[in-house]
Amino acid sequence: MSRIVGLFICLFTMAATAVFVWGLVLRSYWAIAIPVALATLGVLALMFWIGMTFLVGEWAAPPPAPAKKDDSK
Repeated sequence: MSRIVGLFICLFTMAATAVFVWGLVLRSYWAIAIPVALATLGVLALMFWIGMTFLVGEWAAPPPAPAKKDDSK
């Protein structure tokens, strides 16, 4: 199953690369604008997810430090 998924990922990547290069050949503004917009939205979504994880996550307090023995006596 994972090989089939890998095959589809490779095929999609090759198709997206072909479309991107074709847009560059045509000197289309969209060939740059769409990937940059998707990358920016992806980074912003990742930042939001990290923020939500910090916001709703339950954080355990660190264990107390062991008492230090005084051997000076």
